[in-house]
Amino acid sequence: MKNDVTIQREYYERTSVNFDKMHLHAGDAHELALSAFSGLVHRFPHESFLDVGAGTGRAISFLTQQFPTSRVVGIEPSPAQRAQAYAKGISQNALVEGDALDLPFKDDEFDWVVETGVLHHIKNFRKAVAEMCRVAKQGVMISDSNNLAQGSGLAKFVKSRIKAAGLWPLAVFIQTRGKGYKVSEGDGGFCAFDCVDLVKEKFPTVHFMNTEAADFRLDRSAGHVMILARKA
Repeated sequence: MKNDVTIQREYYERTSVNFDKMHLHAGDAHELALSAFSGLVHRFPHESFLDVGAGTGRAISFLTQQFPTSRVVGIEPSPAQRAQAYAKGISQNALVEGDALDLPFKDDEFDWVVETGVLHHIKNFRKAVAEMCRVAKQGVMISDSNNLAQGSGLAKFVKSRIKAAGLWPLAVFIQTRGKGYKVSEGDGGFCAFDCVDLVKEKFPTVHFMNTEAADFRLDRSAGHVMILARKA
């Protein structure tokens, strides 16, 4: 039986040529998050950036355009995804093989570390967030899904009650048949707000932004959010 990593790598191998057309769209949630992030970061030191789970290189290209004098590096475990990025002109020095759970960089090596839609694919996402914080000096940006605000009104209500009762880990375990995440597209029970306590340990000032229509209670209404945590 194939393991999850093999299944996911094979998916990227099959879809890499058309991946951007399938998953990346002008003005989508991640593009809005990157735009908001870049606008804010111009106010703070920004000599270097790391993109975790860089895929075909969209965030690398975006950040390089916004910060042409800064060092921009991405890590991506899929050879097929990296190949597509290289075909776009991204250098092999700017996009390297790497594991989000064990980043091959020293503490505080980058001013800012970002991720766009990667954490909800990682079972131990808190370890990945901890690694992001470890190698970040100024702060981190998370652009990802919020399962609590996805689905029908009834589904949102039920999920909020499960979360309040402290039964969310059990619900995710059941939903994903013990994996804790989904290999394919989907939220996999992931809630971006579950990263906040961890990032605040190093970066106490946290900004929240909805990247799709929502009301003032982002945790209950925004299915996707941008979270920017920085030094005080």
